[in-house]
Amino acid sequence: MKNPMYKQLLYAFALWCHQFQIGFIYGLQGLLILNFRKPGSLIHLTAAQESWIPAITTLVLFPTRVIAGVLTTRYGRKWILVLLVMPNLITVVTLYFAYDFTMLISAYLICGFSGAASAVQSIAIAECCSPRIRGTLLDIKYTMVVFGFGAARLCEKFFDWRHLILISILPLLVTLTIMILSHDSPAWLASQGRFQECTKAFNWFRGEEEKEELDKLIEWQDRVITKKSADRSGKLRRIAKVLMDKGFLKATMITCACLLFYDMTGRIPVIAYLDILNSITKDPANVNYYAFLIDMCDLLGLSLSAILVTKMRRRTLVFGLGIPTLLMLYTFCGISYISYLNLLPARLSWLPVTVMVVYFFMINACALGTFFTIQSEVYPLAFRGVGIAVAGFVFTLSTFIIVKMTPTFLKSVGVHGLFSIFAIILSLIMLFLYFYLPETFNKTLQNIEVELKDVGGTDLTTNVEANEKMLINK
Repeated sequence: MKNPMYKQLLYAFALWCHQFQIGFIYGLQGLLILNFRKPGSLIHLTAAQESWIPAITTLVLFPTRVIAGVLTTRYGRKWILVLLVMPNLITVVTLYFAYDFTMLISAYLICGFSGAASAVQSIAIAECCSPRIRGTLLDIKYTMVVFGFGAARLCEKFFDWRHLILISILPLLVTLTIMILSHDSPAWLASQGRFQECTKAFNWFRGEEEKEELDKLIEWQDRVITKKSADRSGKLRRIAKVLMDKGFLKATMITCACLLFYDMTGRIPVIAYLDILNSITKDPANVNYYAFLIDMCDLLGLSLSAILVTKMRRRTLVFGLGIPTLLMLYTFCGISYISYLNLLPARLSWLPVTVMVVYFFMINACALGTFFTIQSEVYPLAFRGVGIAVAGFVFTLSTFIIVKMTPTFLKSVGVHGLFSIFAIILSLIMLFLYFYLPETFNKTLQNIEVELKDVGGTDLTTNVEANEKMLINK
C-alpha cells in the first residue's frame, strides 16, 4: 500500500473490529436475560442475578485500566492491544458452553478485562493517524460498538444465542492479524528515545510528506527525556509532580467530564435493561424491535457525527447542537411523567419512545462521538498511561453505580425520574465544559499538549507556536 492513508484506515479497521465484537457481546446481555425468562429455558436467573450480568463487567474495569495504563506506558500500544483481545476470546468460549449463572457471570467478568481496550485504542488511533481524519476514525470506532449492539439484536431473530456467540470470534481474528503485522505508535517510540524506530513507524503510517510534524515530535520528546534524566528527585516525588502537573489536571478533568457525560445520557441502562422500553412502550412483545430501532438511530447519529467532526469545530458541535439535545431530554422526561400519570391519550402512546429515539439520535450526532474523540486528544504524551488509570476509576465507579442502581431507581422514581436525574447532571457537565473545553479541531497532539499547559497564562486556543517555542527553550 503506497498511500499511507490506506494503512491508517487498515489499522483503524482492526480496532473497529474489536469494538464491534465488544458491542455484540454486550448487546446480547439484555437478549440473554429475556431468553432465560422464557418457559423451558435451561438457565433460570433471579432478579438479583439478572442485575449482576450487566454490572459485573464494570467491577474489573478499574484494575484493568490501571494495569493497561502502566503497561501501555512501558511496553507500547501494539502488544497491549493484542493482549486485550484475549479476554474476549475466553469470553466467547465460556459463554458458548455456559449452562448456569456461575458460567454466565464468569464470562462477563472475564469480558470486563478487555474494558481498557477502548481507551488504549483511542490513544493509538490519535497517535498513528493524521489530524485530518483522526476525529472521523475515532467516531467510527464508537459507532462500531453501537453497530455491534444492533447486529446482536437483528441476528437474534435468525440464530440461536450460542451460535451468535461463536460467530463473534471472527472480528477478533481480524484484529489480531492486523495488529501483529502493524507498527507500534510513533509517539510512544519517540517518548522512549527510540527515534529511528519512531521515524520508520511514522513514515509507514503517515508517509514522508509530513516530516515537519515528525521532526517536531522527536525534538520535543528528546528535550523531555533529557529533562527527565536530569531530574534526581525520588520516585514518589516524581509521581506527585505528574499528578499535580497543570496539563495533566486539565486533561483529567476534561476526560472525566466526557466519560461521565456518556454515562449520564441514559444509554447504558437502556442497553442493559429492556424493562425501560417495556415501561415506555407498554408493548413487551415488540420490545426487541424498539431496541433495534434505537440502535439504528444511534448508528445514524454517530455516522452523521463522523462527518460533522471533519467539518465543524469541536466546541461548535458540542454546544451548538448539545443545548437543543438537552432540551429534547427534558421534553422526554415531561412526556414520560405525563404517561406515568396515565394522562397521555392512547392515540399518542407512540410519543414517548419517538422522543427517546430522536434524543438518542441527537446526542450521538452532536456529543458522544465528539467527546470520545476529545478525551483521546487532550492527555500529554508523558501522562497518557496514568490518564487511562485515573479516568478509568471515575468511569468504572459511575458505570457500576448506574447499572447496579437502575432497577432500584426504576422502582422508586420511574423512568421519568431516572432520566430527570440524568438531565440535571448533563446540564452541569455542559456548564463545566463550556468554560474548560479546548478547541482541538485539526490540531496535532503536540499543539494540543502545549495549549493545555497554558504557558505564560495565554489563551488555550491561541498562540500555540509561541507557547511551543517557550517550552522548547526551557
